[in-house]
Amino acid sequence: MGSGADSNPLRAPNASSRGGILRIAGKLELETPREIRLRAVGWFEQSLGEDGNQGELQVVGAYRRKLRPSLHGKVVSLSALRRDLSVFADGKVLTDGAIALSELSQHLFAGAEYAHRKFDFDGGLQTNVNFSTGSLERYFLFGISAAAGVRYIPTSRLAVRFRYSYELQNVDGLTPRNLAGASVRADPDLEIGVHNLRFSGRYRLTPKVALAAGYDYARITDGYNGYYDGGAHQFRVLGAIAPIRRWRGELSAEALHRSFPKRQASLLNQTSDSGINVVAEAERQLRRRLGLFFRYNFEHTWSQPFGLLYSRHVLMVGVSGQVGAVVRQ
Repeated sequence: MGSGADSNPLRAPNASSRGGILRIAGKLELETPREIRLRAVGWFEQSLGEDGNQGELQVVGAYRRKLRPSLHGKVVSLSALRRDLSVFADGKVLTDGAIALSELSQHLFAGAEYAHRKFDFDGGLQTNVNFSTGSLERYFLFGISAAAGVRYIPTSRLAVRFRYSYELQNVDGLTPRNLAGASVRADPDLEIGVHNLRFSGRYRLTPKVALAAGYDYARITDGYNGYYDGGAHQFRVLGAIAPIRRWRGELSAEALHRSFPKRQASLLNQTSDSGINVVAEAERQLRRRLGLFFRYNFEHTWSQPFGLLYSRHVLMVGVSGQVGAVVRQ
């Protein structure tokens, strides 16, 4: 739990407001001898001085069963509840600050893994159900996707992965628009297809220092007139330091660029948007299960042809704790 200062709690282009912020985060993990794993991760942020909060709760259950010496089957369930202050809503960009969006989703994956020497292969099918509501939008999404991937582990320090997936989505309630951005029908269904390519790698520099990087590309087609057609590029880097003299640290950075080439550009109808998100964390262990942490977050988001949507700095300090037990059967 921690608190600090927020330079732009409303995510407005002119950053006209300042405020404080309170953050609470937690994680719970359970593993049984029958290869069933449960994990719950959540966080919540409340703006102090402004009316706004956001948070997320994820509950993951996984079952993995050995079928042959090198073949495993697995089933994974992910349930998520998220409330976000966003400048993206109803397929459009907001140019006067963020609104609150709430999202409830359920994902179920069934597949298999096969290991052969330095390669791991995996694939399977997944269903996705998503309900989103906010000040401007309310829609229901059902999707089904197929995915396949391979991981290469040339040494104990290095691992690289490639993964491809295709998802077909049916969206009820997301407004179809003409290429100028105006709505053209009320409450229809949209058919959206998403191709996704993911490249990622992880390298352990020393026993206590790890580096990771990733790149995602998504190609989207809306099956109507092309308003939601586009491509998205996402880059991620991460550096983590395990406890060294009671200190641990993590630095992550993410860059995202999305383009919608068929849209007619105007100040209220964006043809592309981009964003940068950087998070730096350091923690000092005070006692066995108690620590002091420092967190800095920088966000910068802009679009074309409007320009800057918002820039935000958050600096936070707080305390961390651990509670755990080991049960042997």
